[in-house]
Amino acid sequence: MKIGIDGSRAEGQKTGVGWYSYQILKNLSFLSQTDEFKRDNFFIYSRENLDFKNQKNLNVKTLNWIFKYLWTHIRLNWELFFHPVDVLFVPAASIPLFYFKKSVVTVHDLGFKKYPWVYSFWQRIYFRFVHFWNIKIADKIIVPSEFTKKEILKTYFVKKEKIKVVPLGYNKDLYYHKNKELVYDKLSKLKINQPYFLYVGRIEKKKNVLTLIKAFQKIKKNFSKIQLVLAGSFGLGYKKIKPLIANDKRIKTLGYVDQKTLSFLYSGALAFVFPSFYEGFGIPVLEAMASGTPVILSQNGSLKEVGGKAAIYFDPDSIEELSQLMKKIILKNNLRGHLKEKGFKRAKKYSWQKCSLQTLKLLKSLKS
Repeated sequence: MKIGIDGSRAEGQKTGVGWYSYQILKNLSFLSQTDEFKRDNFFIYSRENLDFKNQKNLNVKTLNWIFKYLWTHIRLNWELFFHPVDVLFVPAASIPLFYFKKSVVTVHDLGFKKYPWVYSFWQRIYFRFVHFWNIKIADKIIVPSEFTKKEILKTYFVKKEKIKVVPLGYNKDLYYHKNKELVYDKLSKLKINQPYFLYVGRIEKKKNVLTLIKAFQKIKKNFSKIQLVLAGSFGLGYKKIKPLIANDKRIKTLGYVDQKTLSFLYSGALAFVFPSFYEGFGIPVLEAMASGTPVILSQNGSLKEVGGKAAIYFDPDSIEELSQLMKKIILKNNLRGHLKEKGFKRAKKYSWQKCSLQTLKLLKSLKS
């Protein structure tokens, strides 16, 4: 069987969807050589050179394209027309226009439908078209949570049998540092003092960072040493956030942070706070839990499904509710210990290996 995979989102700096694409490809390098898949041929397509090597039945194809847009719909489509595959897998973005052979796509969430005001006008137009096209054309739709599956069934005319829930994972080799001195040294180099609350993700409207900042500023006067660390690149709506943190010396913004550095940030944090209005999954939740860090989550989207009883939750519209939970984390050692142990157990249920294997089995099930 010939299986094609769009690897374009695994390039460059990566956030959640990018890491999902990358980890699927990374595990494919191993799984393609196992007895179950070694008779199949895999083709990974990208715009740039990926750090995956060609193997006996795994071919990495760089499809050059001088323009910024339309790589998927023209260049990838061109490749598939002259070198067809049995099934195409698109981990993110769009199935190529005018591609009508078997395909599988991952739909991560429908945030643009639920919270349109946290997206730009052009983002809303793009997502409306892409999701309509993907859901209409794909033979199978992968979603990361039962929540996203329900959202699709409520929003589009699609049979539930067409949708497969495949939970995401995290890098088990990277998170949790037993050596606290090593963590302290790394934090010192970043000029971060403990204790601190940590947020990981884009600093933008969709992620509701404004509520987190206001909740922190509400409690900080009662706790002289506590800090807030924001790790992530700046996104839509940052202009409204910037004035609040510009003169606050106890809020530190790091910009985009690599995975290894993130692992130290998680391990050193008093708690991880994820205030997002809407998530289809939430990989940072697993990373924090695997690091032994207590987790405070928004009750919206899929976050309760991912966090289960290993986290505490708040209404993302309530600054007061979040500030009270942050106070509890500071004051109650028993609560932090309880969340830490629950988090360790919860994180063990998820892995990129499981995610990748389920995905490949689904692709193979479409064999003619």
